[in-house]
Amino acid sequence: MYNGQKTYVAHACGHDASASSALGTAKVLSQLKNELNGKVVFLFQPAEEGAPQGMVGGAELMVKAGALKNPDVHAIFALHPYSKAYPGNVLLSKGITHASLNDLIIKIKGIQAHGSMPWVGKDPILAGAAIINALQSIISREVDLMRGAAVITVGYFHGGIKVNIIPKTAEMGLTIRSLDDSTQNCF
Repeated sequence: MYNGQKTYVAHACGHDASASSALGTAKVLSQLKNELNGKVVFLFQPAEEGAPQGMVGGAELMVKAGALKNPDVHAIFALHPYSKAYPGNVLLSKGITHASLNDLIIKIKGIQAHGSMPWVGKDPILAGAAIINALQSIISREVDLMRGAAVITVGYFHGGIKVNIIPKTAEMGLTIRSLDDSTQNCF
């Protein structure tokens, strides 16, 4: 169950690959600990892309819990699988390599009506469709992409339960991502 909805357990960007790679690296480094100068801390973020509603997760939770203390962490290396890299290769990059993440939930209120008489209601589905179309132009027309990439993705759009009834409400969930702080602040 995720946010009250039955769903399959999967996150398609490869978190299983990240976790198993980090665990394998931790195992090898633990075997070499007498040869290492300093200490190595492995951090595994719970719900790093957003905890279910009402719960907390990610790096912020770990920092508050003291994950960067005892021993003090002086440098962090992030790991993420990349499907376009050749097997056996490791790609390194300095600076920002992954986008920021902001979630946005939009709730649309309309007036319920029968589908045979849409003019007596206010259709939140139609309004939502217009919002989705408008969202697609924000990045291409409002964001300076010379600063870095950005994307808005509508991950879900729910409204109504019957084919012949215009619902009273609709809801959509978005993820907004950018590589630049000033671009992120636009949202």
